[in-house]
Amino acid sequence: MRRYLRILTTPPALLAAITLLAAALRLAALDRLPPGLYHDEAYNGLDALGVLRGDTPLFFPANNGREPLFIYLASVAVWLLGPSPGALRLVSALLGVATVPATYWLGRVLFERRTALLAAFLCATTVWTLNLSRVAYRAVVGPPIAALALGLLWQGLERRRRGPMLAGGAAYGALFYTYLAARVSVLALGAFLAYLLLWHRARVWGRGLLLFALAACAVAAPLGAHLLATGELLGRAGQVSVFSPAISGGDPWGTLARHAARTALGFFWRGDFIARHNVPLRPAFDPLTAAAMLGGAIVALRCFRRSPAHALVLIWVAVMLLPTVLAEDAPHMLRASGVLPVLFLLPALGIEALHRWLAPRAPWLAPAAIALVLAFGATEGAWRYAAHLRGPSAYYQFEAGASALAAEANAFLGVGWQGEGFDAPGGNPTPGRAVYVAPRLWRDWASVRYLAAPAASQGLVYSDAAWPGFAAAEDVALYLWPFEEDAAALDLLPRERLVVVREGAQ
Repeated sequence: MRRYLRILTTPPALLAAITLLAAALRLAALDRLPPGLYHDEAYNGLDALGVLRGDTPLFFPANNGREPLFIYLASVAVWLLGPSPGALRLVSALLGVATVPATYWLGRVLFERRTALLAAFLCATTVWTLNLSRVAYRAVVGPPIAALALGLLWQGLERRRRGPMLAGGAAYGALFYTYLAARVSVLALGAFLAYLLLWHRARVWGRGLLLFALAACAVAAPLGAHLLATGELLGRAGQVSVFSPAISGGDPWGTLARHAARTALGFFWRGDFIARHNVPLRPAFDPLTAAAMLGGAIVALRCFRRSPAHALVLIWVAVMLLPTVLAEDAPHMLRASGVLPVLFLLPALGIEALHRWLAPRAPWLAPAAIALVLAFGATEGAWRYAAHLRGPSAYYQFEAGASALAAEANAFLGVGWQGEGFDAPGGNPTPGRAVYVAPRLWRDWASVRYLAAPAASQGLVYSDAAWPGFAAAEDVALYLWPFEEDAAALDLLPRERLVVVREGAQ
């Protein structure tokens, strides 16, 4: 019995258990929760459909422009399952699960096994990463790639080996294909290099760093050249910057100071208010984990000069918070996602410091304290997040009414995603039926266009008000915007047929 207990408490077994927990939290009811499909997610789906039709750009210009890596991964899921919310979100969930062992590996490379396991558990259970793994945003691709790039860079510098430096550089180059905030990471690595040159010059391996940089540039160059040629290098940063008078109200420096304070307090006091990113206003960490993060930050600051590992964590987190500090709506968890998963090493260091302090004084209390911090954070976060997903703010902010419209239309036609499940069935639609969607609804709700794509491709969905009408033998469903004139649409209906009117989803 003791032998089995020892096996179950080995680091590989514990990591496997944590990864399974992460998978359960991310995959449970993923086809239904979050409700609906926000238009940013739907645009990724529309471009995934475009990829399947042969449109394969380096950068997707629609919806303010998007990096391509998530969309290409999503196209595989859409090819397998069809256009459904679950197809897109399954990609995010799998990437979120992969981030957990990636976090452990980075923590193990930089610190001890227990610190790495603690960071992996926090990555698996924190609301921030849990939500990011259940929505189809391209930012979810960044954390596992960042962990891989930083871990390989560290190994290459420590061991003076070219292989890790080349692989780390390639991974770092791939990071630029994930999300706009990744471009700020150049400042983070530059600051860390300056730190090494100042206090740990012996660790600087010039040839290895050159290999890292060359590999990164080789991978990132095609996208970089495209962005420079098209003027998209900064994306929509200018639209949301605190230096825009429309955002700062003419007080950019005061706004910058307020955003910095709000971002710092976002871990402890008041977090992101947007229901698509967070349980509105919930801080990034529960009180116990927030205290552990503060303790870990103090430990890292005390070790900053003598320990490059602690310095790397602090520098990366501080610099990768700039995208939310410098933009509107701080703290903004999507823009700040570049801190993941490195961020989890700070509370892990705090919990490890607590364990080391308690172990010689009260050996029985040390593991109990760790268990309390982890169990409280996991259960409180899961309970709050589950309630949030079933609440009205999630329903409206994920535009669930648009998805309900598409599901109804698909069910009427007998083809495509019909409100639940991961797949969007193809096959033959119900004969003699057609759907008309008001042009406003079709134009303004990208999720309708994405989810109704199978029927639209068969000529069963129309949104042109000038279309001549339906055949007398057809069953017709009209979806109209109630706040505009719809006489022209009603004229499309077959004559001498029963008309049933009911209110649609809100």
